[in-house]
Amino acid sequence: MRDLEDAISDLQLQLMRSESAKERAGLLDQLVEYERRLEWTRTSQKESRFGWHEKPATLEAIQAILRPDEAVLEYVLSVPHSYCLWISKKRAGVQVLPAGRNDIETLTRKYLIETRARKDDMPLAKRLYALLVGPLPVEAVKERLTVVPDGILHLLPFDGLHDSTGAFVVETHALSYAPASTVLTVLRNTKETSDPRGTFLGVGDVPYQDQGSVSARLDKPEGVKQRLIRGFSDVFGTPLEDLPQTRQEVVESDKIMGNEGVLLLGSQATETAFKSEPLEDFKIIHIAAHGFADTQFPERSGLVLGVDPNSHDDGLLQIREIMRLHFNADLVTLSACDTGVGKLEGEEGMTDLADAFLVSGAKAVVASLWSADDTYTLDLMERFYTHIAQGQDKAEALRQAKLDLLTEYGKQVPPYYWGAFVLVGDGASSIPLGAQ
Repeated sequence: MRDLEDAISDLQLQLMRSESAKERAGLLDQLVEYERRLEWTRTSQKESRFGWHEKPATLEAIQAILRPDEAVLEYVLSVPHSYCLWISKKRAGVQVLPAGRNDIETLTRKYLIETRARKDDMPLAKRLYALLVGPLPVEAVKERLTVVPDGILHLLPFDGLHDSTGAFVVETHALSYAPASTVLTVLRNTKETSDPRGTFLGVGDVPYQDQGSVSARLDKPEGVKQRLIRGFSDVFGTPLEDLPQTRQEVVESDKIMGNEGVLLLGSQATETAFKSEPLEDFKIIHIAAHGFADTQFPERSGLVLGVDPNSHDDGLLQIREIMRLHFNADLVTLSACDTGVGKLEGEEGMTDLADAFLVSGAKAVVASLWSADDTYTLDLMERFYTHIAQGQDKAEALRQAKLDLLTEYGKQVPPYYWGAFVLVGDGASSIPLGAQ
């Protein structure tokens, strides 16, 4: 398996360096073949079967892990009607929604187009809320909501919708997301094997333009036609710009968490250095870098880190590699673009970077649904960690960070600037920081 992974890394390095269309076509053919061999090997050794869906949690088991002020909303998009299975601490029910999959998909796509264009279309946002949340009984709409999306709803930030009064959902509810109710139950019932010794591992300020074009350019993914870059984006196939502001983001976040973390910055921010750290020893892992989503080949999606010339690593920390690592983190923050975007897999949900970290042991992942503005991202992250350090649970800390931005910049600021980041996994727990 290691030989196959090394071969894939070598091929991707050649792809990033090659200027010949003919050579690149041949390399891509080889890459697909090696990826297929790797997947076959993993399947034969049961490396890719994690048991999350082999034994669904019972209703009683799900209710046992919920708080009194919390409900799970699990959606099923279908034709002619869609449904929401809602579960609270003491009750549960199935609500028929007043629209089928086609109408919900159409409205959601329009909402995402408007949001990415930095617009806040209140009538559209209220219409979506009326279809997805409005029909639910009072018992289902608790202060804390864990959304289990279906289909295109994986790409929809519910806290950017407007309720019937015109308020953003983020103003009234703490939102988190989960791949399935069973996954949420597993995450909350998992017993600690050991207490992480370190608080913070931060990665940022990768020198993309100073590595002899080794990591400076990334191929256009086959299945994505959106922009790539975390902040002020380049288009696919052009050099990746340095992100010097990510150094400040990592340093300030570490300072808020106690100023005793391990920081991989500049030339040290390589894929090899990251994987060499005792990853299970950190409570919080923060990666501020370029990210990319390939919806055609989801295992190629990843984070773009630096390249160590003395290793086989290509600088791309991809899903297939993340799922072989081991984490024990209360929180992994992916401060990059499109880290919550992936390939929709029908009933199995969506394959993306957030799920990869959850599978590998993280309890919660903060990921993005689009390329957020860098200034707002820096501000959001500093406020998020401030609330974490104050003892707030993860979902509430992210909510309060967004509310801080709305208070400072005004509620007329559209969700594009503050709504990209969502929390996937267990958001109801705080992070124990000892004397801090």
